[in-house]
Amino acid sequence: GGWAAGGARPARRTLAASRGLGGRAGLLAGGWMRSYLPAHRGQAEAVLGASGWFFANREELLALGGDPEQAEAFRTRWNLAGLAVKAGPRGCTVWSEAGALHLPSLIEHGVVDVTGAGYALAGGMLAAWVESGGRPDGLRSALAHGIACASLAISGVGLRGLAEATAEDLAARVGEALSQL
Repeated sequence: GGWAAGGARPARRTLAASRGLGGRAGLLAGGWMRSYLPAHRGQAEAVLGASGWFFANREELLALGGDPEQAEAFRTRWNLAGLAVKAGPRGCTVWSEAGALHLPSLIEHGVVDVTGAGYALAGGMLAAWVESGGRPDGLRSALAHGIACASLAISGVGLRGLAEATAEDLAARVGEALSQL
């Protein structure tokens, strides 16, 4: 059970962690910052190949040879359980064997600092998805949790938005995200 996440810095630690998990983690998720891709493409592809889920924005997907208009083909080519393509204020679309699902961002609460929004989205979504048992029918709620966490993250500088959020704040934002389906 459980999950782990890794990415660009340093990729060798992510790869070592994925090997060291020895199948004990139910999920390894990866991501990669576009600025690291030109110099570390091989490592990026190794992280991608070891991941069950992968999170990227449009530019990162293109840099890895993917076509945002053909995201499902990228997911299946890399044998990913899921692919999440982040689109900032436009939200996030996830592809899995259950199909594609999109939720817009919750930006009406205000944007103070977008640093870490992608990590908050990934962490919130994956935590909720694992809690659901990783079932395809749990993906809607999981993505709503990720969107809600990203919304809370951007409401303050650094970690402040998340640190000051209450369980009630999260539940309210999840409800808002789900109402957009």
